[in-house]
Amino acid sequence: MQVLSTPRPEDLGLRHLGNKRGLRISVLPNGAVFAIEHEQQGRRIMVNRSLGSPVGGSIGRVCLRIGGSEPLILTVGGAEAQCLIGATSDRFVWQGETAAVTHEVTLQLHPEENLWQWRVWIRNAGADALHCDAILIQDLGLGDPGFLMNNEAYASQYLDHQVAQHSRMGPILMGRQNLAQNGAYPWVAHGCLEGALGYATDLLQLMGPAYRDADHFATPLPVRPCSLRRPRSRPALRPRGPSSVSTRPTIRPLPAKPTSH
Repeated sequence: MQVLSTPRPEDLGLRHLGNKRGLRISVLPNGAVFAIEHEQQGRRIMVNRSLGSPVGGSIGRVCLRIGGSEPLILTVGGAEAQCLIGATSDRFVWQGETAAVTHEVTLQLHPEENLWQWRVWIRNAGADALHCDAILIQDLGLGDPGFLMNNEAYASQYLDHQVAQHSRMGPILMGRQNLAQNGAYPWVAHGCLEGALGYATDLLQLMGPAYRDADHFATPLPVRPCSLRRPRSRPALRPRGPSSVSTRPTIRPLPAKPTSH
């Protein structure tokens, strides 16, 4: 008889970031965000609904939509990103170049607050200006990991969403778990410091009716707004524009994928 065991988190080669407030982010060697968690007074709350997988990646990711004569939709942060993946003492980094567009995505924790930030840096080295936007996709669980893993659909039905409009940042998308987790009701807010143009509260809204069974977006770019979109500096990328990042961290590659047991 052959006995198969499921690897525990400590067997997956995770890299971790953490701060003084109990907020912690872990990333797999394949670049997938394994978990965003908050632990306080013995209570552990997972922000994402599903744990990242060494095989299947994760739902959460950052995508870049590029227009022009040959439109592209790229995953630039997450397991499917065709990037160099690394880590510093305070952030995770995905770096790559596709079709003359250089892109870098960082995921960083605030050292003392329950805040984390995604930052997208892009540069067009081509001859023509390219319109683009960036999309953050984040699955929400907001519950105890055991509660979420036991029945994801059951946990999801208790999520509620509220959208507030900010004069500078545009829509602020807030989510709350309405089924008490050890006496608390966890919540999260997502916004864009440079101004979000649109949002969606369901992945099926983002994909569209024709793509509900597909693992990619429609091209060319949809006209309707979708998810949290953040253009970098300008709606159009200008050829050979200057970098929007003044300092660049020294990046250590993530460890190789561990051998399966």
